Amino acid sequence: MTIFVEACYSGSLGENLEEKYNVYMMTASNQYLTSKATHCFEDAVMKYENGKPVSDPWEEGNCLNDLFSWNWMQELKTLDPETTLDKFFEKVRNDTKTTPKVPGSPVSWWGSKKVALMKVSDFLGASPDDSTQTSSLGFFRDWIKGKKTLAQRRKIWLKK
Repeated sequence: MTIFVEACYSGSLGENLEEKYNVYMMTASNQYLTSKATHCFEDAVMKYENGKPVSDPWEEGNCLNDLFSWNWMQELKTLDPETTLDKFFEKVRNDTKTTPKVPGSPVSWWGSKKVALMKVSDFLGASPDDSTQTSSLGFFRDWIKGKKTLAQRRKIWLKK
């Protein structure tokens, strides 16, 4: 099982996740820091000191996305299906880290190293009981590019 969690201090959800559960969790941040927003309205200028927010986003304006979520979805657009979860994690972590211009967040992973070595396509792929179903990873790429809608996918899942 793989779980992606976008939330401030999201590492607190995985810090006690043991290897024996065969669960892999990637989180937007560790258990001590907030995750960072992106795609903000012009009036949404978050202020940071030492990597921590010192302004209230509700007072400063709203943002449409989180940097972690944006980055992992962007990585999926061009991802080789043979890529392992641990390599995918490295890409997302590097995309989301703090730079001189943008405060990032410490993307973290928790759980099973055995699962981390599995391919992303093991979790995003065709349904084992429907060989005609298109790949979830391929569908996701088409959906991001605007070629498909979520309603079309739902209809595929409901076919008997």
